[in-house]
Amino acid sequence: MSKENTRGVIAVLSVLGIIAIAGGMFYFRVPAESKDYFLIVLTFLVAKIGTVYDYFYGSSQGSVDKTDIIGNLTAPPVGTVTTTTVKAP
Repeated sequence: MSKENTRGVIAVLSVLGIIAIAGGMFYFRVPAESKDYFLIVLTFLVAKIGTVYDYFYGSSQGSVDKTDIIGNLTAPPVGTVTTTTVKAP
């Protein structure tokens, strides 16, 4: 699976997961004594999804892109032949 596909899958699954959990709160009756725990779990999941988004779409991805660009700058152009001269003893 490519990076682009991974990003798309993560985005879709995370949004659907949050919608399912939040929708479940409204569709099913959550007992009053459990509602706080349910909201804590929902908040934790939203925060973790934010961390995943920050990694894949934020500064970490920019750092990866920068490293790739620098690597391409130092690599010889495609099709370039390098030769080495060896002296006979």
